[in-house]
Amino acid sequence: MDRTPFGVRGWIVLALCLFGAGRAGGSGLGIPDLGTEALGMGAAQVASPNNLTALWYNPAGLAALDQPTIQLDFRLTWHRVGFQRLDATGANPNQLDPVQNGGGLNLTSAAPTGGVSIPIRSLPIPFNVSLGGFPFNGASGYSYPDPRALFANGETAKEVEQQAPQRYSSILSASKIYIGAFAVSARPLPWLDLGAELQLANASFSSTQSVSAGVAPGEYADLDAVLQINGRDYFRFSGNFGLTARLPYDLVFGMSYQLPYRFHASGSLTAYVPATLQAIGATLEGSDATLSLTLPWYFRGGLRLRKPAYEIELATTIDGWSTLDNIRIDTQGVFVFVAGKRTQLPELILPQKMSNAVSVRLGAEWHLSEFSRQLDGLTVRCGALVETTAVPDYRQSISLPNWGRGSLSVGATKQLGRFAIALAYAHFIQPDRDIRDSQVKQVVALPGTTATIVGNGDYSSQLDLFSLSISTRL
Repeated sequence: MDRTPFGVRGWIVLALCLFGAGRAGGSGLGIPDLGTEALGMGAAQVASPNNLTALWYNPAGLAALDQPTIQLDFRLTWHRVGFQRLDATGANPNQLDPVQNGGGLNLTSAAPTGGVSIPIRSLPIPFNVSLGGFPFNGASGYSYPDPRALFANGETAKEVEQQAPQRYSSILSASKIYIGAFAVSARPLPWLDLGAELQLANASFSSTQSVSAGVAPGEYADLDAVLQINGRDYFRFSGNFGLTARLPYDLVFGMSYQLPYRFHASGSLTAYVPATLQAIGATLEGSDATLSLTLPWYFRGGLRLRKPAYEIELATTIDGWSTLDNIRIDTQGVFVFVAGKRTQLPELILPQKMSNAVSVRLGAEWHLSEFSRQLDGLTVRCGALVETTAVPDYRQSISLPNWGRGSLSVGATKQLGRFAIALAYAHFIQPDRDIRDSQVKQVVALPGTTATIVGNGDYSSQLDLFSLSISTRL
């Protein structure tokens, strides 16, 4: 066994914690779903998505686009996350400050959802070819007090402990995923549309958090190491398959299956080492490492009643977060140097053991031109959804700021000649979560050191989404 104050095992735990810090989001873990028209209907857009957001919901819906179509769809998220850390009794004996997400308004979808779809009707089976893309349905830019900045401002270790009590869970999370898509949809029968989609996922992972390197149990900000991971992965293949069936009594049924996203990201590992460890000559040589993880599959189904004046859809989604069984880290390019000994870090495996999440959505839209000529080209929408979480109470942390919740949404589209402009807004209702039986602990670098539970406390989350779409049919 390495008996130096901060040995090879310590560095291994530091690296393990670092790579485990970043988690990407989805429904049940992140910001749900995409698309302005869909957002206005509570994301009930599976049975008959007759716009380019079908690339996300159901590629069979692209077959309904009988004219060349171009669409750009943007989304703005505003996620206010709060955490008041407490002990298991609900008390605050150390007078820890509440913390808030400092990320502010987030243009996660600045890279738009949308693209172009071209119908081809000269063959016996009419079909569409579509090219576009969309961001993964999560958000980034979660930012909390940084111990390094606090120390630089002259704060004492005690003050840092009070002002950054969340530091062992998250300081910064800024991962982004964008997915390019090529889809072919066809109408082999007058009542049936089929769609298949090839996807190329591109990911950028970035996260920062603290790790305790103290010898004794407890929290000592001046003995914390701050770790950062930055990684990228390009052109990972995935796919989406769907169908839409037009049934009697003005009903439309649709379903789709999105394959999981498997990433193998090349990245760099860097560490801010406290002065205590620098004094014994502990260093991390090299920074090259790779991160392997699988993000979920999605199964979607929806049934829509379609009338000339209105449409109503009931839909459901199952998010297969059980695929995120563990995260694997290959650290062949990282070596520990301490007390004259140089050792390569072994492969690291971080268990996740997440469960699937389920959501139900209900939405409606009214074509107001059916009621008044003065409202020609105007469609209004409303919707609601409820969803479960993939994270149980005892594993709740500031790095996973989403749990069971619901939403209410409204939207509208105005047709202006060949162009259509759509707007939507959704407010999420997410009750505060008070955790007193947390199993989330600080990660400790020294073997044999007892870790402190850091997940107990009161969590709050307020989320609003705004979306804008511009499309034209040529």
